[in-house]
Amino acid sequence: MENERIGGGHPITKGASNFHLDDEIYYDMDISPDVRVLATAYTPNVKEGRKAADGGQANIYDIQPQMWTYERTAEGGTQPYRAFVTIPGHLYSTFELPQYRAILLRGISWAAHHQNLDEYCQQEELDALTYPPGGPSRPADELAKLEVHPDFKMTLVASEPLITKPICLDWIPQAGCGWRSRRSIPMDAAGCARIIAARSGRITAASTPTPASSSARDSTRSASLPRAKATA
Repeated sequence: MENERIGGGHPITKGASNFHLDDEIYYDMDISPDVRVLATAYTPNVKEGRKAADGGQANIYDIQPQMWTYERTAEGGTQPYRAFVTIPGHLYSTFELPQYRAILLRGISWAAHHQNLDEYCQQEELDALTYPPGGPSRPADELAKLEVHPDFKMTLVASEPLITKPICLDWIPQAGCGWRSRRSIPMDAAGCARIIAARSGRITAASTPTPASSSARDSTRSASLPRAKATA
């Protein structure tokens, strides 16, 4: 499943990462342009000149909606009625995925106009949204999988929420600051302080950051870098 509303674009999929599941999909559907697509999946469709996948499996050449919402206010109504649609769910194994249950339960609450969309979710289901089975791993878990030369030691210095969804990282040795390509400004003063401390060996992992004051942000060294365009 490819989450089309990454970054909190919709409350149903807020905080959700992409994940893989084995289930039936529908495609080549006639869907109203008024729906809001929340998640998509690859299909077996193959563009002309491309080789089909073995066994009619899904491939990267075609991607179509699998989850969406729809809102419409009837004539004379005071608030819109809502519909939440999820195509996955044909197999019992899909309901065993905690992240899928969280999205499904949120969708039910959203369609009912509930204020708290997490009211039916358990904490383990909410935790699985960001780091789901079949999706991205937690930074500390990824670090444990890396193989490095025995003369080197690799240590986790910074991760979420200090750094969120980085595309690329770079360092400025003269300033002791770190950059991420998603933004055209450096990390805040608190982030730079942690990186500087880590480089000097005073800390080995970043703690939860404290928001920098406006004066601290203003005093942070800046430069002009092109803004990277993120796509879902």
